[in-house]
Order: sequence, then C-alpha cells, then structure tokens
Amino acid sequence: DYGWDDTPDSLDTIQFDYDKEFKLSEDGRVALHELLKAKPYSVGRVGAGGRFSHEYDNFVILLHEVNALSAFKKLVMEGTKPAQVFGLIGLKIKNPELIEKYKTIISKSDKEIVVHGGCTWSNEKVTSLIYGKRVNYNWSEENLARRYQWLEENHKLFKVIGI
Repeated sequence: DYGWDDTPDSLDTIQFDYDKEFKLSEDGRVALHELLKAKPYSVGRVGAGGRFSHEYDNFVILLHEVNALSAFKKLVMEGTKPAQVFGLIGLKIKNPELIEKYKTIISKSDKEIVVHGGCTWSNEKVTSLIYGKRVNYNWSEENLARRYQWLEENHKLFKVIGI
C-alpha cells in the first residue's frame, strides 16, 4: 500500500432503495435512457441559437412522470456524473426531505463535471450545482411547467425527445 489508493467520492457511497421495475411512459423511457448517458450537464438555453438543451427537456419530461422519484434515483445510482446531478436535482425538487437527509454526504463530494450554459463551457463542482449560490431560474416550478406544456404540444415524440 503506497497511500494513494482511490477512495470513492462521497457521491459514490449514496445508496437508494427503489423499485427497479418501475414503469414510465414511452416518453419517460426515452428521456431516462438519454439522461443516463448524458455527457455535459446542460440546462436551459444553450448554443448559438439559444435552444433548450436535450438534457433539460428530458429532465422536464421525467419530472412529470408518475414514477419520477424512482427514475431520479436510478440516475444517481447508474448514470454518468451529469446524470447523477440531474437525478439529485430531480430528487431535491420532488422530495426535498430526502436530499436534506443526504446533504452531509453530497456536500463532501469533490466531483466536478462539465457544465454547458448559454454559449460557455466550464467545470463545476457537483455540490455547487446542487447547493451553490448560483440560483438557476430553469428549476423554478413555473418554468418547468411551462416547458413541459410546450413539449406536450410541440415536440416530436412526445413524440420522442432527442431523436
């Protein structure tokens, strides 16, 4: 033992119990599939055209699923680092008491992820995205509901996100 063995990040120690056979709508299944493999953490409007990110739209769809809590727990347990953040934010919105219970563990995390916001890219600590001073308007109940309504009325596979 040379003293440099890898100790797991505190986020990797979180264990959620959930029904692994939970059901989602077709749109919810596509959204979960896409978010599990998310590479950047991007929310709101991104890129030169200012379009809503696929990740944000997929998150909004999952948020409105009957079994959203199980889907968000799965993101934390099985997803990429950005997927974990989406899962934690989803749980924070849907079940703030649960995330409060894990605050000590989450706040000790040293994980950083690539964040895409607007036209810029940066590295951010997961803890700052969950508990930081940067308040993101995209997570307001009003904005999430408005985006969901737009997706229901206009999107392909609401009619299939990301395809």
